[in-house]
Amino acid sequence: MLDPLKEIQAATMRIESRLSTRTEETTYLTGGDYSRNIAAIAREEKLAESLDVFLPEWQNEIETNKIETEVKDVIGNQGELFTKTEQREEQ
Repeated sequence: MLDPLKEIQAATMRIESRLSTRTEETTYLTGGDYSRNIAAIAREEKLAESLDVFLPEWQNEIETNKIETEVKDVIGNQGELFTKTEQREEQ
């Protein structure tokens, strides 16, 4: 990876725009197995909850909003891809 942050942002955009899947992006970015990863994450979160351990929420929501805003600035407000962003901004 030349710039891991940019590659993850691009992968997130491909997934959200339905150009790719989480499985494809996991394989491409890490060589990992998405099904195994998501099962492990679920187990980790369940264990943390059972032990009353606080796990910070994903920063994904913040990054996604930032990425969507940057994309809108570059290509304008076009198409269904930005419907989700527009709804968030109205709230």
